[in-house]
Amino acid sequence: MVVGAWQIALLFLLPLTVAAIIPLFGRYAHYLGFAALIFQFSLALSSMFELADSRWMVAAGDWLAPYGIVLVLDSFSSLMQVMVSLLFLCCTWSYTEPKTPYYWTLILLLLGGVSLSLMSGDLFNLFVGFELMLMSSYTLMCSEGDVNRRHRAGSYLAMNVMASFVYLIAIAVTYGITGQLNFASLSLLLEGDVTVIGMAPAATILIVLMIKSAIFPLYFWLPDSYPTLPSPIGGLFAGVLSKVGLYVLFRLFMSVFSENPFFSQLLIILGCLTMFFGVMGAVSQKSFRGILSYHTTSQVGYIVLALALGSEMAIAAGVFFLAHNMVVKCGLFLIGDIAEKKCCAYKLENFGALWTVAPFLGLLFLAQALSLAGLPPFSGFWAKYLLFFEGIRLEAYLAIGIALLTSFFTLYSMIKIWNSAFIGDQIEKYESVPKRQYIGSIVLTVVALGIGLYPEPLIQKCQRAASSLIARGEYQQQVFEIGIKGSRGE
Repeated sequence: MVVGAWQIALLFLLPLTVAAIIPLFGRYAHYLGFAALIFQFSLALSSMFELADSRWMVAAGDWLAPYGIVLVLDSFSSLMQVMVSLLFLCCTWSYTEPKTPYYWTLILLLLGGVSLSLMSGDLFNLFVGFELMLMSSYTLMCSEGDVNRRHRAGSYLAMNVMASFVYLIAIAVTYGITGQLNFASLSLLLEGDVTVIGMAPAATILIVLMIKSAIFPLYFWLPDSYPTLPSPIGGLFAGVLSKVGLYVLFRLFMSVFSENPFFSQLLIILGCLTMFFGVMGAVSQKSFRGILSYHTTSQVGYIVLALALGSEMAIAAGVFFLAHNMVVKCGLFLIGDIAEKKCCAYKLENFGALWTVAPFLGLLFLAQALSLAGLPPFSGFWAKYLLFFEGIRLEAYLAIGIALLTSFFTLYSMIKIWNSAFIGDQIEKYESVPKRQYIGSIVLTVVALGIGLYPEPLIQKCQRAASSLIARGEYQQQVFEIGIKGSRGE
């Protein structure tokens, strides 16, 4: 096989294969599960470094592109593979009490669906990845979620099933107009087409990705359903699922669909509204999970704004924001899980004085909270600096003003958690938490601090990812050069 072929195959086949056999291992299943996740992370990390500035492609089956299945790994998707596998590893390590015997099967199916979505080179296989994610994530939500609030998972299922239905319509519309589903072919066929018919595929798929990414006004399902989950699983969902939708949004609107001023302006408006209403929802919440769930939608707005600005530097800022937010948001959920267990509470009014009994937890929270708010020298500062600098250069003053206002409210909501959970009055009893549950939050905090103190490597990686997204002609040429059962790495 040509370089990169086996890595691409293993990145999604490994979790799916292990998911199929892991029930046979009984009480030893978690050992195999962790081994698979460690191998997945190692494979993703080594592939990212080996890949460098090139792009790997694999054509599966006895069909030439664009009719065959094409899987692609480039600077953007390889970075996402690393971040996703890291979050899966940290969250599963921190979650010590799964309620269903099929927990590891569901986790690995979810990872396989995410991995396939990140590497899909056509709309139909992207649909397969989305459905794997939906099936496993909803089953996890029902089996692991809080029994008293489990009914709220209905909104998650209803909205995502509707998204799947609309996505099938989008596939039909796209195939009816172009006769193709391959990204490279669509990019070539739709290039420069700003007619209503030419815009139809982009418009229908945008609706799907607005639901998947929790973009205003189709975001309400996320803060309604995520608090029902145990915080480690909620952190995994917040750090991964909506970010896959954003990844696909970047991929399609930068590499496939033609640049269109209408969509650019629409995305600017949607990004600003998502930021503002998301953070207002966070300010109004009275629980750790509730605040973080609304912030998941709020931070999506920044990333959508970066995409809407459209320049290469803005795209790089969006990719940086995506990577930073995955680490920080997941880390905060894990910290919230420890805080809830120590205080045996759900609402913030029942927390108190954690700083006196768990100062190290307080330091972890401060590092991640200040990063989310965008204060220097934390990773969130660099994400917002890159975005704001480019927004001002492009004269998007109103959008940047809304983003700054959102940052102040973000800081306010983090102070709200700090005052209620860490500085408030002492409660009657604090429970002990196993030390292993700190490991995931420590790892993610160290990663976030590393990004903040030494951002240049990630910035360079994000710039390469932006260049890869924008280079449509190079992508098209590589896809069409793939032979039967071939693979390519350049």
